[in-house]
Amino acid sequence: MSSEIKNLEQKIDASNVNYHAFGFSDISDAEYDSLRDRLAKLDHTNKRVMQIGTTITPEIKKSNKWEKYIHETYKMGSLDKVNTNDQLNKWVSSYEDYQYIIQEKLDGISIKLIYKNGNLDKAVSRGNDDSGVSTGEDITRNVVKMKGIHKTINFNKELIIRGEIILYKSKFENIGGKTLRNSAAGTAKGYDGNGCEYLNVKMYSIMNWKDLGFKYEHECLNLLKELNFDLVFTELCNTQEELIQVYNEYIKCNRKELDWDIDGLVIKIDELKDDKWDLPEHSIAYKFPHEKGVTKLIDVIWQDSGGRISPVGILEPILLNGVTISRVTLNNIDYINDLGIKINDLVIISRRNDVIPCIEGVSIKSDNGIPITPPSKDDEGYPIIREINSEGKELVYLVSTNPNSKHKRIRSILQWYKAHDAKGVAEETIDSIISANIVKSLPEFYDIGLNGHIQLPSVEGFGMGKFKILNKATLLTSETTIIKFIDGIGISGFSASRIEAILEHLNKTITLDEVLDICNNDKLISEIPGFGNTTALSIKNGLKERSNLIKEMNKRVKIQDWSPEIANKSNINGLSFCFTGKMVYDRGVLEKSVKKNSGIVSGVSKNLDYLVLNDLNSNSSKNQKAIKLNIKRISEEEYLNMIERNI
Repeated sequence: MSSEIKNLEQKIDASNVNYHAFGFSDISDAEYDSLRDRLAKLDHTNKRVMQIGTTITPEIKKSNKWEKYIHETYKMGSLDKVNTNDQLNKWVSSYEDYQYIIQEKLDGISIKLIYKNGNLDKAVSRGNDDSGVSTGEDITRNVVKMKGIHKTINFNKELIIRGEIILYKSKFENIGGKTLRNSAAGTAKGYDGNGCEYLNVKMYSIMNWKDLGFKYEHECLNLLKELNFDLVFTELCNTQEELIQVYNEYIKCNRKELDWDIDGLVIKIDELKDDKWDLPEHSIAYKFPHEKGVTKLIDVIWQDSGGRISPVGILEPILLNGVTISRVTLNNIDYINDLGIKINDLVIISRRNDVIPCIEGVSIKSDNGIPITPPSKDDEGYPIIREINSEGKELVYLVSTNPNSKHKRIRSILQWYKAHDAKGVAEETIDSIISANIVKSLPEFYDIGLNGHIQLPSVEGFGMGKFKILNKATLLTSETTIIKFIDGIGISGFSASRIEAILEHLNKTITLDEVLDICNNDKLISEIPGFGNTTALSIKNGLKERSNLIKEMNKRVKIQDWSPEIANKSNINGLSFCFTGKMVYDRGVLEKSVKKNSGIVSGVSKNLDYLVLNDLNSNSSKNQKAIKLNIKRISEEEYLNMIERNI
């Protein structure tokens, strides 16, 4: 290794540590890209060049001096996102009978504040960990210096608040840097605490609301207001139209007038409910339109992504929202043709969701534009063709006829662990082991996950710690269910929810082999509600293609037979119910009780037997549709009497 390569590696690694572990950039994006470009010319296989993004290794993480904090309860996840009114409408349609809370989506650093007996006990960052453990950092001594923080409050119960550390535009010059968020992150985690007095913390929710007996989000916000915390802007809305009106006002003028950055608005139902911590269902982020710019398309490369050969555009680097963009997905050849893009054209670039680079169209066509032509063969000489669906129709995607490409094997292994929610097995880990010619398939990877392999220590970056993570994840999959097993095999269009739908339709104790036999009968599957001929045939063909994989994995794991929940004898046997509006019981509890009592949970259609709602005069779409279809409408109390209150 030359000294220049070594120096480049050290500089790039140091920059990665500063950015990903400490939250600040010591060099500009342009300089960073130039360093990587230079390294690529000298050593194109170097992992610092090949990787997309950066995973901070445990060794790098140890260089951070902050005390770690494991979020064992009240974990800090992120929100799912929508970008259009139509997407918002789809989300709102699931919660049309609720009031909504709308708040600014602050572009800062998430923080959790824990107060005990009226005193600030800890202030911890969200953080993350490759092993699946939610690990943040205790940065309390920095946070107490920030505006909006109280060391003591007039509240003696435990109070856990979620907020955001931000840097005001008017104070940016006191700290400097590239962007407000980047500067806020670097300052908040700076071990010397310098500059924290210029940061602000705005609060937006109480995490332990259930312990405090709250039922509505606005009750939590009222308490925070009474305790004199600095709250994020909040408004209560009754309809989607009101939500869109607030959103449009921000687009038109409100956002520009703020002294801090926001990248959208958060919308959540006012009624508090138990929810998933990582991607909550009862709240959504409505993102603002993405920024655009113009740059030159200088090349197009084709790469195998999960078996599909996808075009990637190489750009003259452009800075959008503080991030340098040099690569962009071009989706498929039809997308390229529809936009009329050629190499050397000036193209319009955006960052959808403020994250994903995208070409929106051509700005100025080049006089020497080069047509973009897909490859006819992959790296191993296999022909590349259009993907064909179960009906023999050509699709827009290109695929290699190579039945066992490395990318297909990587995706197969990833799907197995994903289906079992087994954390810590990263794509980079799988790639390294396959590239070292230690394994060729999921069954072989599973074997070394359990028993190890004599060559594993020779794989770069694969120490005992990483093996323990892999071993733990693999053991988690060794005893499984029919749903997780089939989902883990990774058949296109055959998700866990579809497998569950088939099992619930069969409604009997059944083994994996019996399920597979039934799924091979496409005529039978096509008659199940929600399935059609195309889906049924796709499932059948998918099972046939993966028959050997199913056989090998079946040898290695213990699979539980599936049994329906024991149903109570009741007078709702076979009757269908749909719930809408505010209920005394949680809607999930009520729906579970229907299945428990041999009933069916359904949507509003002509086949529905009962719509359950407590306001028979509701203007909700479900109620209006039920009236139009002459569906019987009953109250929650009437439903409970029908099942003899067997919840």
